Amino acid sequence: MEAHEIKPDTKLCTIIGMSAQVGIARKYFVKVFKHYDLNIAPIALNIKDEHLTVTLKGLPNSKIQFSYIEPEYQRSAIHFCDNLNETAKKLEYIDIIEVNDGVATGINLEDDARSLFTEGYELDNNTMLMAKVLLIVKRWYGINLNIDDIPMLMNK
Repeated sequence: MEAHEIKPDTKLCTIIGMSAQVGIARKYFVKVFKHYDLNIAPIALNIKDEHLTVTLKGLPNSKIQFSYIEPEYQRSAIHFCDNLNETAKKLEYIDIIEVNDGVATGINLEDDARSLFTEGYELDNNTMLMAKVLLIVKRWYGINLNIDDIPMLMNK
């Protein structure tokens, strides 16, 4: 989505990482948003280590409700969350931060993503990431998840 395409009704999500603007997660979010014809703009924030603390501490007081955290910050971002889901507690990292009424909740989607596939299915990192992106978009924007779309979306 180009800047001129963002309208008052465009929903936003952020992607936080060192190279978020060129990362594969941003590409996957864009593909999913286009495929499902969603009016959502992924705002990729390239954040250096020295700015991570101020960025994550500021999330609960910002207008940002939904943030995907790139892998390089998933372990450290957990410390800026008020609440964690059980998988985040168990694996000690988060995929996303959701802010509701000033409370930051860290969510790890590993178990949910794995449950989409048959037992014994070998998941590579890109397939796992696309599964998580689909789960995130379903969670945040209510799409009907179709796991069979993953290969097509990855190759688009």
